[in-house]
This record gives sequence, C-alpha cells and structure tokens, in this order.
Amino acid sequence: MLRVRIDHYSKETSVVQKLFDTDLEGTALLEEAFYLFNAKILEKRGIAKPVSYPTEQIIHQRFIELWTNFAKTGNPNEETSELISVEWKPVDNSSDYNCLKISEDLCTIRVSDILHQLEEFAQKKN
Repeated sequence: MLRVRIDHYSKETSVVQKLFDTDLEGTALLEEAFYLFNAKILEKRGIAKPVSYPTEQIIHQRFIELWTNFAKTGNPNEETSELISVEWKPVDNSSDYNCLKISEDLCTIRVSDILHQLEEFAQKKN
C-alpha cells in the first residue's frame, strides 16, 4: 500500500473550498482529483483550475507522471525524471507510514501514529 500526503495548501487555489464555499483550512479529500482531471464543474462555477498557478502546475505534472507510471506498470516509481526524483515507498508497518509529500519540493516523510492523530482530531471536532 502506498500513502501520499499533499502538503501544498493555498486558500486562494483550493478547489474544494471554492466549490463548496467553505472556510475550513487544509487540503481536502479529493483535492487531488482536480490535479488529475479536467473537471467541467469548475468552468460552470467560474473557478480557475489549479493548474493555472505555477506551484499547482508542478504538482499537476507530478501527479500525472506518478499515476501514469502506476497505470502502465503497477509501480509509480517505474521511471524517474526531473519531476519525480524520489522513491515512493510502500507502507511497511501499521504505526509508521512512509508518505510521499507532494508539494513544491517532492520528498518522502515518515508519519508516526497517524491513527491516534486522526482520533484526536475527530475528538476535538466533536
């Protein structure tokens, strides 16, 4: 299993925030879908596509390359390039996750005890 962490967040370019007119901060579930697909709903709502901005363009190109590699070979790391210069490692245990941090700078990070962090977050919201 591979995990990804999208660590680029901009209130000005968050498609999900604009689409649902919310002030919640942080990268939303499915935010990455707008980097992969040309969603007609954005045009209908008058929302600029994320790839309209330089940082988002780089993230978009990385997503496309990773997903294309995965679709062709089953391995997102099959080919390295100028955009994809690190190995996206699979999860190797249940408490520490290897994550690919996709932002202006691409790198791998180790996230510890993520389930506990999610539980704490959920309790704060309730």
